[in-house]
Amino acid sequence: MFGLLAYTLASGVFRDEIRPGERDIAWLLGLITAALFLLSIVLHELGHAVIAQRNKMRVGSITLFFFGGVAQVEEEPRSAGVEFRVAIAGPIVSLALAIGFWGLSHVDQFGHLLETAFWWLAGINVVLLLFNMVPGFPLDGGRILRSVIWHFSGNEAKATRIAVRGGQGVSLLLIGYGIYLIATGNLFNGVWMMMLSAFLRNAATSTGAHVLARSILEQVTAAQAMARELIYIPARTRVQELFDQQTVINPRQTYVVVDDGPLGVISPLRLAFIPRERWPWTVVTQIMTPWRQLAEITPDTTLMNALRMMEAARCPYAVVRDEEGNVAGILSQDQIAIRLQSAAQG
Repeated sequence: MFGLLAYTLASGVFRDEIRPGERDIAWLLGLITAALFLLSIVLHELGHAVIAQRNKMRVGSITLFFFGGVAQVEEEPRSAGVEFRVAIAGPIVSLALAIGFWGLSHVDQFGHLLETAFWWLAGINVVLLLFNMVPGFPLDGGRILRSVIWHFSGNEAKATRIAVRGGQGVSLLLIGYGIYLIATGNLFNGVWMMMLSAFLRNAATSTGAHVLARSILEQVTAAQAMARELIYIPARTRVQELFDQQTVINPRQTYVVVDDGPLGVISPLRLAFIPRERWPWTVVTQIMTPWRQLAEITPDTTLMNALRMMEAARCPYAVVRDEEGNVAGILSQDQIAIRLQSAAQG
């Protein structure tokens, strides 16, 4: 990307400005201008990163694209205000850079080639600003839209869904514009617009789903998602007996296998994967998860932390104990998946 941009600048943008003997200078200036453009993108993303860190959000890395980049913030903002401040920081940096380069382009002492380079950098930062302010997630404009809806509605999940739809809608408009460009003979720009549209649509869908899921996992507690209805069954119970007693699987229940104390747990959804012909002779101890493997959590543990503890224990279940140490419920990865699915559909 860097080499193509430098070539385009040297042979295109600076072509009409080149005077005899300045061709080598134009190529050097093309490389420098391309580097300053990439630096502009980095500074744009650093704007997001700095504000995120000031709001106690960890930033992992920065990934660059042609019309921007992504600062990998490792946790979601805890309020609409934080989301707005982090989202608006990048465009403010781009605006400041555009104004700065515009001012430099009017300094006569720099010469005509440098003036052209600064003028181009001012313009491309305006383009970067406008593109990122499009109200479609995950662009900055989409995140700003999300923060505004979140602020007035008080519903983060709803705000995320609307912002994602905005990103998908913008991608459809870009597809239409790309088709128009191709139909009018502008094949290169048309194909480029279609590729940009596909990128934005995929990014909106995948990033939106990731943000929504992580937001739910960080806000919902084990007490809100766990199975409170525990059905205690003897160790010698066969799967056929369970289906005879209850023909409909209830994922909000959990079977606890006992024999002078708890031996293990079974999620009702686990039963759905047992072939019907095996029901009469399959004993619950053959399919249960041993009790000693369960992670132990408290009712106020977030689902994100619960998943981490399940992963550390290498077990899909966690026993939820209250302050007195009594079993308040069982949390399984099945219940967490159900919670995420209901939130996504709601």
